[in-house]
Amino acid sequence: MSAAPNNEAVAVVIAWLDAMRRGARDALADCFRPDVTRRGIVPDAVCHDRTEALDMLEQGVTVGTPRAEALEVIRGDTGVALGVRSDDLQVIADVPVPGQLYNVFEVRDGRIASIRDFIRRRDALHAAGASEPQWTWRGSVG
Repeated sequence: MSAAPNNEAVAVVIAWLDAMRRGARDALADCFRPDVTRRGIVPDAVCHDRTEALDMLEQGVTVGTPRAEALEVIRGDTGVALGVRSDDLQVIADVPVPGQLYNVFEVRDGRIASIRDFIRRRDALHAAGASEPQWTWRGSVG
């Protein structure tokens, strides 16, 4: 089992995000390894396989997916951090969330092997083996 090259890992995360947007359970299942694990922001929010992960995601969709104001995808050496900013993200499982949530995806052999949730961006970047992006202006547009 090899870790996915960064570009492949980002593509897998974007495919997962698209499947989430469409509510396409079969497409989501295709993104996951059979032995995928998921750890939420509370200790008892743990999934041990694809079926449990899909069921947890379905529960979240039933509650309603947040209206995203911003998305951020940052690749790291060991994972991909996906940040979502939304005023809808205020409390998850009785834990206050400051309008944002980060998922860190580990991709192996072209499929998601694990997802871990984080409230703080710096924790997610650290878990993904990523540095703070150094954005620079590269000239005018249009």
